[in-house]
Amino acid sequence: MKLVIITGITGKLGAEYLKNFQFKKRYKCLALIRNKSIELGKNVDYHFANLLNQEEVEKSLSNLNIVPYDEIIFIHPIGMFKFERYGIPLLDKDKDGIDDEIFASNVKTFLNVFNILKDKIKKQNSKVKLTVFAFGSITHNYNIPFWQSYTKSKQYLKKIIKENIEEKSIKIKCIFVNVSTVDTGNERNLRPNADRRYWLTTKEIVKISLKYLNKESNKWMEVSVYKNHPKFDPTWYTNHENVLKRWQEQMGINGST
Repeated sequence: MKLVIITGITGKLGAEYLKNFQFKKRYKCLALIRNKSIELGKNVDYHFANLLNQEEVEKSLSNLNIVPYDEIIFIHPIGMFKFERYGIPLLDKDKDGIDDEIFASNVKTFLNVFNILKDKIKKQNSKVKLTVFAFGSITHNYNIPFWQSYTKSKQYLKKIIKENIEEKSIKIKCIFVNVSTVDTGNERNLRPNADRRYWLTTKEIVKISLKYLNKESNKWMEVSVYKNHPKFDPTWYTNHENVLKRWQEQMGINGST
């Protein structure tokens, strides 16, 4: 029996992962969410907590019994994105060069759940395998200044997960899914003038990423999911001046203001 824990099910990607596992045999679904007013679906255990609050997450999962399961699949499609138009973080109280809200949303929410699951495995059943799905962007290797906080947060998240994979007392596997632009309501609102023909659908991400679920060859797998654009040119990402111009046009921002 496998336990699938999904965060962010009020978003399109989290909802799509839940839909995939919700009625499968030998899978039990647990949704960890903040909003208690949502319409609850069938065949799902709902646990409520603000993922930014470690104490709330601990309380929400305090009675979780993992003994019956041979694998826990933790899917975390959560992570705030900000367009940093001037190449600097918008909120950086600790002066580390990373927007505080971006880091909290992308890293702390993950760790607040991940660390609890690790602890439960060690205390309840060390034979349970922990498989993690985490998410990033295919642009991470280009060091684009206009979303550097997002990139740095994801790079830090990768580092932390890889360090945990090396721990001998627990079996951890990570499938880190780097995606191109995903067609969600948030992205449409952010870039209303963009050409969406080559944006990914959530169904495509789920279908492709889950192909790697049962592969046993690697503890760390990094997967890139995108649609081939017939006119793609690497300078779309390496020419930062053009990146800024293109995004401002897509967002409907006047470059002079």
